[in-house]
Amino acid sequence: MAAESTLAYLHARGLQVEPEDLPPLLEEALQDMRQTLFPTNPETDLTAPEVAALKRGGFELAPLSSTSSDALARTAAEYAVLRDTSLTAAETARKLGVDPSRVRQLLAARKIYGLQVKGAWKIPLFQLVDDRLLPGLEEVVTALPKDLHPIAVYHWFTTPTPDLTPESLGRALSPREWLLTGHSPTAVAELATDLDNL
Repeated sequence: MAAESTLAYLHARGLQVEPEDLPPLLEEALQDMRQTLFPTNPETDLTAPEVAALKRGGFELAPLSSTSSDALARTAAEYAVLRDTSLTAAETARKLGVDPSRVRQLLAARKIYGLQVKGAWKIPLFQLVDDRLLPGLEEVVTALPKDLHPIAVYHWFTTPTPDLTPESLGRALSPREWLLTGHSPTAVAELATDLDNL
């Protein structure tokens, strides 16, 4: 019964994965993130630029406690879900109605965001709206710092920020919502550039 409810939970959230496949997915995600997850004092195993990049991405690099271990486990789980729900370059091309070479060109030019999984590109779904790219996406992705962690990119795109509060709505929008509602991508691109200074 527990396996059936887990399966229903996963499928309701768009994850076409069997419950027994979750442990290997999480193990693989943890392995990918081992540099930041396992050291008791992470800063000792990283270069200064790596430490700066992780801090800009919102990672705490203090020695691990049980609380921080829980937070890191949540990040690893989020990363596993992000990877599992992302599309391959070929799947993205089919969805957009273009040749796969066009998707690879966009990735190479940093006009769409992709993460590499075992040497292959995966494109997170938050960049797509039905069968097209999020309006203004190319301008925004180009402005993102190259060294942000995928979870930091995902959270940044989907978290409301006071810097994007249209007067007509009176509430903060996420960068994704801002672009979806037809606002200028320049404001979002400027915020993306500022991530380099955090």
